Amino acid sequence: MSRPLILTGLAATIFASSCDKVGTLNNERAKLEVEIQQITKEMVSIDDKFESLRTIPLPNGMTLEHHLEESVKKNAELEATLADLSKKCAEAEAALSVFRPRLDTYKAKYLY
Repeated sequence: MSRPLILTGLAATIFASSCDKVGTLNNERAKLEVEIQQITKEMVSIDDKFESLRTIPLPNGMTLEHHLEESVKKNAELEATLADLSKKCAEAEAALSVFRPRLDTYKAKYLY
């Protein structure tokens, strides 16, 4: 007689403790779901910020290809200007070589 009573008490204890575990687990599950939703919202926000950084407009709406083309044109203009200046410098040196002997003669005669 005491055996069925002990088994019944043991069964009631196990049932009561398992019901308590289910309630606790359900509460933890609800908390975790709320955390997952918050973290998901944060991830979406961070992804949006990251995507917005990738689409930073260039100044004056210039694309990189257009900027490269402009740089190549500017470089060609500068090289042409340098070639003109080099030509003028060579002409000036040639003219100076004509006047140099006369200048040296003048210096020798009147300055020394």
